[in-house]
Amino acid sequence: MVKPLYAQLIKKVRVNKYYIYNCDLLNIIGMTNELDSVMQTKQYPFKQFSTFKSLKLEDINNLRNMLFSGIEIDNSFLERILRFLEIRMYEIKKRLFLNYQSYQSMVVFKDCVISFLLEVYYYQKDYRFLNTAIKLMNVRFKFISKQSLYNEKLCFFLKSNL
Repeated sequence: MVKPLYAQLIKKVRVNKYYIYNCDLLNIIGMTNELDSVMQTKQYPFKQFSTFKSLKLEDINNLRNMLFSGIEIDNSFLERILRFLEIRMYEIKKRLFLNYQSYQSMVVFKDCVISFLLEVYYYQKDYRFLNTAIKLMNVRFKFISKQSLYNEKLCFFLKSNL
């Protein structure tokens, strides 16, 4: 019996402590079985940021936690992230090489930013976030991560159902 592609790829995935998921959203897109080993991130104090380059993985995951918890997020944060990604999309690799030492950290950050954009679209129904997430998914790295499998399933669900 041939396993689905995502089930074959999940064996190659590296577990990282920064992945977070909304369990209700996982159930909706049908990924609870594939992501049984998901770890929750620690809640860090949320720091205000002035530019995308000052944004860290902990900040992205705190924003994701705020979305899942229904906490109001200042729209200026969302606009700053969106503006950078729309204007300087293809500088993202350069920015990641400057901010992160390990290749795996770069991949995790990019995938978590994509997740954040897809989740903002899911909760706020603002198509700009979906469009930017799809464009960012085209920026390729060698590794595939657990987060990117989630992104692909969520993106497919959003494009076909909303």
